[in-house]
Amino acid sequence: VQTEMSLNIAIFQGGHISDAEKNIELLRAFVVETSKDKKIDLYIVPECYVQGYVIGKAEVHKTAEEVDGPSFHAIAAIAKQFESAIIYGYNEREGDKIYNSLVCVSKDGERLLNYRKTHLWGAYEKDIFLPGDRLAPVIEVAGWKLGCMICFDVEFPEVCRVLSLKGADVLIAMAACCTKDSPLKLVPVRVEENGVFGGYINRVGKEVGSAFEGGIDVDFVGTSCFYEPDGSLIGMASATESQGLFITLTDKEAKFAKVRERNPYLGDRRPELYGTLVDSNK
Repeated sequence: VQTEMSLNIAIFQGGHISDAEKNIELLRAFVVETSKDKKIDLYIVPECYVQGYVIGKAEVHKTAEEVDGPSFHAIAAIAKQFESAIIYGYNEREGDKIYNSLVCVSKDGERLLNYRKTHLWGAYEKDIFLPGDRLAPVIEVAGWKLGCMICFDVEFPEVCRVLSLKGADVLIAMAACCTKDSPLKLVPVRVEENGVFGGYINRVGKEVGSAFEGGIDVDFVGTSCFYEPDGSLIGMASATESQGLFITLTDKEAKFAKVRERNPYLGDRRPELYGTLVDSNK
C-alpha cells in the first residue's frame, strides 16, 4: 500500500548483450507485468543495460547512442505510459567520445539526469570509455531525493559522502559486477556512514562477450539489494535469476533522525582537517 512518504521500487537484473531493442522489450514486459497489481514509483536496471557491458571496444563504439537517441525515446515512452520513473544504464556517444552513462527518466517521460561514470574500473573500461568530469546532481522522484552512481563509483566513500551532503535520501549504484563484495560488504557501510537508504542494482548471469572483438566472458552475480539507513538489509535479489526485486522505502524522516542521533557522522565531521582529500598532488 502506498503511504505518504513511501517509495516503491522495482529492480530488473536481466538483459542481453548488444541487442538494445530486445532489452527495451524486456524492460517493457517487466513494467507491464509488475504494474498490474501495484504502483511502482521507480524502476531500475543495471549498468550498460541497453547495449551490454562485455562486448568490447569495437561493438561499444558501433552500438553507443547519443543521450537523446532511440533507446531514450523508447524508454521515455514506457515511463510516461505507466507513470513511473526509470533509471537505466547505456553506452553514450557524444561525437567520437564514448561514456558509460545512466539516465533517469521521470514519470512524465522527461530526462531528469544523464550521468557519466566518473571512476572507471580497470584496463577494460579505461580502454573503451572516457570518465565523466562531475558527480551526479541529486534529483527528486516521488518526493525522494536520489544520488546516483555507477558500480565502481560506490567504492569511493567520497562520492557517497558528497551526494549525501547534497541532500540525497537514497544512494543508488547500478552495476555490472562479478563479485558479491560490494552488495554484501561495502554498500551497507556506505549507507550507515551517511545515514541514508541505499541500493545496488547488478546484472546477473553469464554473458559471452568473447563473440565480439575484444569482448570478455563474465559471470555476473546479481544480488541486487537495498539497505535501511542503519545498514540493515531490506531485501536482496537472486544471485542467479533475473527475477525482479520489489522494495518499499518508508518513514525516511523518522529513520534519518534515529540513526543520525545515534551516529551523527555528517554533523560531527571536521572538514578543516580533510584538505588532503582534495589535494591532487597527494
